[in-house]
Amino acid sequence: MFKEYTKDFYGTSGINVPGVVTIEGKVMGGWIQYAFGLTVSAWLAHHFYIQWRYSIDREFLEERAYSWFVEVATYLGEVSITGETGKRKLPLSSSL
Repeated sequence: MFKEYTKDFYGTSGINVPGVVTIEGKVMGGWIQYAFGLTVSAWLAHHFYIQWRYSIDREFLEERAYSWFVEVATYLGEVSITGETGKRKLPLSSSL
């Protein structure tokens, strides 16, 4: 579901998650800075990482978290641009 959303909304591979969804994961819309955030999946990946570091559960890492990390990295690699300093940055943001 989220891979289709990412492809349709951002035109990229990988996975991003809408910031505002129903319990079933359907896009609800709303205030655009939250509803269509570029980094929602990255924040979720960070939570997966923290869960893994807390538990050191290899099964969780192999069966749930690792594939998520790969999909998020794919998405971020395609949606981000390389700046003048060689660092990757998001092309659009509501932050200053």
